[in-house]
Amino acid sequence: MRRLLLGLTLIFIEFGVMADKAIELADDVSLTNLKKQTGYWTKFGAAFCRQEILSEGTEKNYCLSLEIPADAPPPQTASWKFNTRYEQSFGRGEIQVSFRAKMEAVKSLKPNHFWSCFHSFLIGHIEKNGKREYKNFKGLQIGTGTKDWTEYRFNYMLPSSVTDISVSFTLSQCTGKVLIDDLSIKFIPADKQSLAKAISARVMGGKVVQLLPERRCTANDQPFVATKAENQKGYVVFRRENLRDTYPYSIPSRQELVKRITLFATPGEKEPAWLEIYSLKKLENIAVSISALTGSGEKRITQEAIEVKLVHYWPQGTTASAEGNDNTYSIIPELLLPSKKFSVSQNTTAGIYFLVSVPEKAAAGIYKGKITIKPGNAPASETEFVLRVLPFRLEKPAPERMVWLVHNSPNFKGLIRKNFSAEDAAAEACRDFKNHGIDGLSLPCVYGSDTIRLTKVNGKLRIADFKKLKRIVPAMVKAGMKGPLIIHFGDLLEYQVAKAMNYELPAFGQKGGVSPAMNDPAFKQSCITALQEVDKLVKALGGGNLKCYFMGIDEPGDHHTRQERAFWEWALIRKAGFQGAAYMHGPFWKELAPLNYVQIFTINMYKNRVQTDKLLEEVKQYKNIPFQYGGSGCYGRIPGGLMPSRWGTGFFAYVTKIRGQVSWIYTLHRNIDPEGTAQLDGYPTLTYADKAGNLIPTLQWEGIREGIDDYCYLTTLEKRIKNAKEAGGTSAEKAEAIEKQLQILLEKVPFNDNYGCGDSSVKADFSNFSNATASILRWQIALWTMELPPGGGK
Repeated sequence: MRRLLLGLTLIFIEFGVMADKAIELADDVSLTNLKKQTGYWTKFGAAFCRQEILSEGTEKNYCLSLEIPADAPPPQTASWKFNTRYEQSFGRGEIQVSFRAKMEAVKSLKPNHFWSCFHSFLIGHIEKNGKREYKNFKGLQIGTGTKDWTEYRFNYMLPSSVTDISVSFTLSQCTGKVLIDDLSIKFIPADKQSLAKAISARVMGGKVVQLLPERRCTANDQPFVATKAENQKGYVVFRRENLRDTYPYSIPSRQELVKRITLFATPGEKEPAWLEIYSLKKLENIAVSISALTGSGEKRITQEAIEVKLVHYWPQGTTASAEGNDNTYSIIPELLLPSKKFSVSQNTTAGIYFLVSVPEKAAAGIYKGKITIKPGNAPASETEFVLRVLPFRLEKPAPERMVWLVHNSPNFKGLIRKNFSAEDAAAEACRDFKNHGIDGLSLPCVYGSDTIRLTKVNGKLRIADFKKLKRIVPAMVKAGMKGPLIIHFGDLLEYQVAKAMNYELPAFGQKGGVSPAMNDPAFKQSCITALQEVDKLVKALGGGNLKCYFMGIDEPGDHHTRQERAFWEWALIRKAGFQGAAYMHGPFWKELAPLNYVQIFTINMYKNRVQTDKLLEEVKQYKNIPFQYGGSGCYGRIPGGLMPSRWGTGFFAYVTKIRGQVSWIYTLHRNIDPEGTAQLDGYPTLTYADKAGNLIPTLQWEGIREGIDDYCYLTTLEKRIKNAKEAGGTSAEKAEAIEKQLQILLEKVPFNDNYGCGDSSVKADFSNFSNATASILRWQIALWTMELPPGGGK
């Protein structure tokens, strides 16, 4: 399911050092240019594609037009494509594409299909083993509806083997009209400095590729003009609200300089804070510490309750990089390393992260302390640290209302150290899950060597071994995790059943299909027995109170052979007396719904409010429950900040009224050197293990905790509103007024069509749901909560 999430978001990027010389491939599309460039433009669905006069005057201005009438016969597709010459050899470099488009009443005919809309693609061919191979490089889902002229742009770093590229504009399975104008396509060759910084990485499948550096956007490109006193000191302390906007080359604005850090939290909550140091000269042996926090009287939060971490910037790719579909890496903030003395080069930014564990019995009030930054070759500075402990506790939603899960590999080999077993490692990971608010797991059992093995004993099917389950279930129980546990077999279970029972082996490796042997009633009964044996093992391991779901083949809507296998698998899950779960995109979920129970939607959830509400209503009619997947974790460009993981697990989960949220992926199967580049040889993850076997959290992992807390703030307010309305009187009137204001506030939470989430390339307002935005909304929710009495009142 990983590859389909790659198209979920488009985050515009700014490349670092590139050659100034650009090759103009297309500039200002018009009918005149089309005639001059005969052979470059092709069109499909010609009855619906034409050139259209955009304006009259002394010189006519033409644009491209795609139009599909409501009564048009199939196929309802119209497309223009700009082609470069096949003999063009690009080499390494950046393609920059920009255009303007206007949409008029574009309506999808297949609302559950991700590309049933107006969209654009960058495609081409690469040289591979002496042959030209077709490649889909980049997709931009523009959408449906009516929208005035809007500029769109995207960049892509081409691999060196590209021979030609095409940019297409398509109305697919839609009706309506789109005008396109001012297309510009430029190729900027990579310069020697960028090529010198290339890093070799082994992508999934074993191929070694060269990744080039790209530069993420930074919020302020203006030089920092230091005062005489600041220059003498050698550094300034500042705070940038959105960690996704802070990089080693970030430059603070004077408005971001701080002498005080303020935050608020409830008793029992873990709340982060951070600040940055910008060096005006090389700083050496910097030590950072924080004092105890003291309040009025004898109120005190000790130093032991406050963790100090260094924000570590390192090379990181994307999900696409790990799969060989992207060719770049970025230096991003991601790891949170234990605090130690460190040095910073001149004109460089370094980040410090604090995590306050507010004691369960902390009294409400203001607590103050000091952050001390002490370089070895510069004067020390102090920043005031102020924490307001709120007079209420957070309430988690009931499990039947909302649960959070992590898609994880239970191979925690990276945590195994001296006198620390695989079982100890699993227990440590589960404590980490619980510490972040996670109660459930999606356990992929189809991968690795320690998965289920079946055997035949006296003619009966039994479990020979299942190390993954034997490690994870006791660890979940010890950590206090309540579930659910999704046991994801893929197509492994029937394969292992066939091996144990001497049947013809079915297709394996997500290939799907149903062989004649699989329709043997005895074979089906053996699969049912295997599921029941797994359930017995869960109970024997102490997981009797864990709600378990079984999952068959991954993303069954992908192909007709997977669909065939899915009907076969989920029918047996149901017949064995259990409920199924499935990762879903597209309309196939409806076909599987009579056999399934948990629909874990990927791209279906992110269209817009109207379509999401409709989808959830349909799910309810099928008596299924909806989960969400992909809005948090490590997909795409998510690593490098609290957002968008905070958005996906918190406000977005709340406004959609989903029942569960799955984050991808938590794995500790190896040890990583924070100063190395081995992290590029695989997917970004939620946590890492260092060479000594210690757990290293990431900003995106902390973002999940923050999102869950956001949801709990909303749940706490929701309960107080309910209690006050039931109590009646003036409290009920106030609750009703707050409830109306809350609905207005929640309307500001964006869906995927506004998925900026803290990246400075998108305007930082409500359409870009940044950490600053989420924190403002959380504070308003806290204020409303404090206005209402805990038990209702009059």
